[in-house]
This record gives sequence, structure tokens and C-alpha cells, in this order.
Amino acid sequence: FENNVVNSVGGGMSAVGRLSMTGTDFIRNVAGNGGGGLMAYSLSQVSGGLIQDNRGLNSTASGGGIWAIEGIAVTGTRFISNTTGPVGQGGGLYAQKAITLTEVAFYSGTARFGGGAWATGAAWLTGGLFQGNRSTTDNGGGLYSGDSLVVSGTQFVGNSAALSGGGAFVIGSATLTDAVFSYNRVLTYYGGGISVN
Repeated sequence: FENNVVNSVGGGMSAVGRLSMTGTDFIRNVAGNGGGGLMAYSLSQVSGGLIQDNRGLNSTASGGGIWAIEGIAVTGTRFISNTTGPVGQGGGLYAQKAITLTEVAFYSGTARFGGGAWATGAAWLTGGLFQGNRSTTDNGGGLYSGDSLVVSGTQFVGNSAALSGGGAFVIGSATLTDAVFSYNRVLTYYGGGISVN
């Protein structure tokens, strides 16, 4: 899915039913209200593929790469340089419920909250990398989790946030095993690597 444009949501694809994708690329798609690459309304599974240079246009457009209404499980996918609107959430991935990420990489995503990814629910991460993502005016440069966070072997490198949580910002509990936080930063308040609230 490449160079597609829509005024509402789902620049490349809008999926109402349950979705399972393997090795599918979304590149340079644009959506006015969010879900620049993909808008998924039901439980979704994504494996492999490249989500790159997708964007939301309007000020509140969230999910530059993917906007998931229900839970989403992602394995081995790369998210590169996806962008929301100026006050949007989740540069690469915006999930309104829980996320499970396995060996997923987020590079250079930009959003107000969660430059790489935002999860309103819990986030379970195994392996993978958040690198060079940015929260422009708020929290969670790499990742914003609105519930709890469980991490095993994930790396957060060189992410930045305007307020708190340069690598990750968590509301609730955080369980970290073999996680790496390096060269992340915040401009104003707390937790250059991670802020647990």
C-alpha cells in the first residue's frame, strides 16, 4: 500500500472485520483524521512488513502508521518515520486498548504523546527497539502506556520527550527484565529513560 490518500481515516487500508496481515508494507500513505497507513477496528495481528513515512494530517490525527481500536499483536514489523497531527498520539502505532509487541522496531516516529507508540491499555513487549522517536510537547518519547508495562529485552535508545519519560512513560506498574535504556532525554520534568506514574 503506497501513496494512498484519504480525508477521513485509513490512508492505505480501513479494516472493520478482524485482520491478520503478513509481510504487508504501508509506505507514504496519508489520512486526514488518523491511521495514516492502516485503520483497524477489530482485533488485529500484524507480522513482518514495513510501516514507513505515513502520516495524519489534521491537528488531532493519531496513529501515523496504524490506529487500532481493539487490541493488536505485532511481530517483527518495522515502523519508520511515521507522524501524527500536532496534538495526535502514537506516531507509529496508536492502540486504544492493549498491545503485544514481539521484536518490533520503531524508528524516528513523531507525536505529541508516544512518538513511537501509544497504548491506552497495557503493553507487553518482548525484544525489539525504540530508537530516535520524539514526543514533541508532552510525555513518552518512545512509548506511552496508559495502563501497565511489561518489558523483556527491549531497547530504548535516543528517544526524547518534552515533559517526562524520554524512553517510556507509564501510568500504572512497570515490570522490566533485561531492558536497555540509553541516551534518552527529557526537556522538562522526570525520567530520562522511563517515568512510572
